Amino acid sequence: MCISPLCTSPSRSLGLASTLILIAFQVGCASPTTTVDFVGPSGATMTLDGKTYNLPATVALARPSKKDGVNRQEITFFFPLVTTKAGPSELFAEGIIEVYGYDETDVDRLATNTCELSDAQLQKAMEGYAAIFDGISASQQKLYHMIIGRKKYFSEGS
Repeated sequence: MCISPLCTSPSRSLGLASTLILIAFQVGCASPTTTVDFVGPSGATMTLDGKTYNLPATVALARPSKKDGVNRQEITFFFPLVTTKAGPSELFAEGIIEVYGYDETDVDRLATNTCELSDAQLQKAMEGYAAIFDGISASQQKLYHMIIGRKKYFSEGS
């Protein structure tokens, strides 16, 4: 029997090997992400997956590992100052973002993906229309599809 710390028993070696295999499996199965720079007016915030981001913000969006897969999540925004015909106003917006699985190329990994929340789109949302934002990768593959609109309160719909 070896009592040196350099000696290992077969059961200890097996346990260590099993642990290493499980760690390698978990790392290999991590969900891929698509990084998007969300740019909006000063003071704007975005909430996704329970996390709030001050815009501009770089956000890693989880995407499916399969090319035809879609991850769909709710998203909310607060814009403190949107110019309207009646003057400046706050906008609370909500909607969905669908993030698509795709075959990421080297060019896609090097590219910067940007979602510009423009005044024109925000004005549409203030008027009650849906504002639609679509992201395309550098290799011309669909990245995301986001639809937002002015948040409706119960008394508005009655």
